[in-house]
Amino acid sequence: MADIQHSNIPDEFLHENKHAAGADSNTYLRARGDGTSEFVHLSLNSFQDPTLIRDDTTLSDTFEATLRLDRQYIIMLSQTANGTTDYRNDYIDLRGMSTLPTGVGKLTSIGGTVTYQNGQLTCETGWNFFRVVEVS
Repeated sequence: MADIQHSNIPDEFLHENKHAAGADSNTYLRARGDGTSEFVHLSLNSFQDPTLIRDDTTLSDTFEATLRLDRQYIIMLSQTANGTTDYRNDYIDLRGMSTLPTGVGKLTSIGGTVTYQNGQLTCETGWNFFRVVEVS
């Protein structure tokens, strides 16, 4: 059997994705959904848009929410005092969890500003929900 170097095999016969040898750096392989694929540059447009759970039309310190397992929640809070509005970002990560707390059990956000209990999100005194998005 001949000793053939991998680098000498024509692109169409490689096990790697076709045209990988000519792909630009910092690109990834994306399925087009029709059985073909392409190498594209990675940007924010490469990701699915987050789902808006709560917008900034009504500010409150609590609201009903149905959080879902295997999702992440980015929470923007606002606080106004003496004519100045401050903003704080917080985060709830439910990836890898198998259950949500029920009854008296509660879940506290990573930043410690927001709690989830009995289907309701509540933020600590003085802060209001400005925007909440779900990222899958």
